[in-house]
Amino acid sequence: MKIAILSDIHANHLALEAVLEDASQRGVQRYWFLGDAIGYGPDPFGPLQWLQDTVAAEDWVLGNHEAIFGVTETIPALAETLELEQETLLAILRYEGEKAIPEKRQKQSPQAAFAASLDMAEDCLVELTKHIRRAWDANGNRQILSIEQWAAVNGQAKKSLQINREALSLKPELLSFCIKEITPQRAAPHCHHLDGVNYILVHSGQTNHLTRYIYPWPPDGYKETEFNLLSKIAAESGFPQVQCFGHTHVPALVFPPLNGENVNSVKIIPEKEYQLKDNLVLLNPGSVGQPRHQCQKAAYAILDTEERTVIFLRVPYNWEEARRRLLARNYPESLAHRLKNPSLPSDTPAEWHKHFRQVCT
Repeated sequence: MKIAILSDIHANHLALEAVLEDASQRGVQRYWFLGDAIGYGPDPFGPLQWLQDTVAAEDWVLGNHEAIFGVTETIPALAETLELEQETLLAILRYEGEKAIPEKRQKQSPQAAFAASLDMAEDCLVELTKHIRRAWDANGNRQILSIEQWAAVNGQAKKSLQINREALSLKPELLSFCIKEITPQRAAPHCHHLDGVNYILVHSGQTNHLTRYIYPWPPDGYKETEFNLLSKIAAESGFPQVQCFGHTHVPALVFPPLNGENVNSVKIIPEKEYQLKDNLVLLNPGSVGQPRHQCQKAAYAILDTEERTVIFLRVPYNWEEARRRLLARNYPESLAHRLKNPSLPSDTPAEWHKHFRQVCT
């Protein structure tokens, strides 16, 4: 069976259309999607409609941007809860301060009284933090994103999702579909057994489903962690394991280390067919809607389960029109710039920069 593996569409319907047309011409019979249908891009309708109409429920997983979107839907209730908790705590602080500090001033120096006030304020902040976590958990957010993961979300992501949300309000059926699918079950890895191989679909990783960055270049710690998990599953099941993941927006094909050496990360050449003969494989198709491998073309991959091969593809699309839409709809200018200049992360090794420049044709 030929399966198109897509990831990180990011509300870029123009890129998605180009990829779907290319996949159709290549005889694809099924689609797997690895998360992040929305966010960053100007057109959330198309990707969500495609997911709803075309992709089987068991064939796609949640991305971190859907999870962030879900948190923003619960933020009003969360904010109201926190405001009430904060008012209560501040009232306690004022009462205790008015009662305790005059008594202490009679016996303590101004410095000691001030230090006692600071201690009281610190205790109050500790209690406020506990209340924040309780309110966060009460809204069900911790099951998908931790409060630390939410705090790390960049402003571009939040802004773009806010504009996506405003657009989706015009199509309540798609908004309802998106919100309904934001569940811990949808974020968890999905497994398929096809032609004697287990394929695991996940947005970023098996232990951290949504926010782990696994690049093909060193350091290899995260890759080794994933391989250790795959090795355990392989030993228990007796079948080879291929983990399909996204999130980084950079294509990757990684095999486990041999004889204690480093992992074997392939420098992928588009249109070349690769054999998946190893028992353990990490596979990232790249990003459809916001590539970050020094090429403006949309990226995806086609898996042939019978032949156990994969081919990585680049598809041209009208990125200039996508960029125009971002600017016209008041998305952050940096997002439009990224479509024009799809740069690798700043800490990417020079040899990988060189490789991606050479294959960007």
